[in-house]
Amino acid sequence: MPINKDIKAYNEEQAAADKAICTLLAKEITAALPEAENKI
Repeated sequence: MPINKDIKAYNEEQAAADKAICTLLAKEITAALPEAENKI
């Protein structure tokens, strides 16, 4: 399942270092918990 569009947009607004962390977390959470509800 791809990363939720709202979460992806939020991640894109972050500073470079934070963006990398946010993107990695989103990928890991999406992979490990595919049935989880996406919320910011």
